[in-house]
Amino acid sequence: MIVFVTLFLGLVFGPQSISVIVGDEVDRVEIVVDGLRVAELADAPWSLEWDFGEDLAPRELEAVAFDAEGEEIGRARQWLNLPRQPAEAAILVRGGKN
Repeated sequence: MIVFVTLFLGLVFGPQSISVIVGDEVDRVEIVVDGLRVAELADAPWSLEWDFGEDLAPRELEAVAFDAEGEEIGRARQWLNLPRQPAEAAILVRGGKN
């Protein structure tokens, strides 16, 4: 349903681009930083520029996908400014048109 295109692998501060890929059933996406909704995206490109400030504190970044009826249908999360696993992957399977 939703995955981050932008993976923050190092220290994150200041203005940064945030991008997600969504499935066809997604109507809108909310971007949430540390539990606070900071932006709403309603169409492609599913991206924005966000200023994380100058503080290098750990942060939780979430993208929440909603369908046309307003129901949550997916969520992606990543932690910023914390050590990460040596490797990770996310896959979004999209159906093709026949």
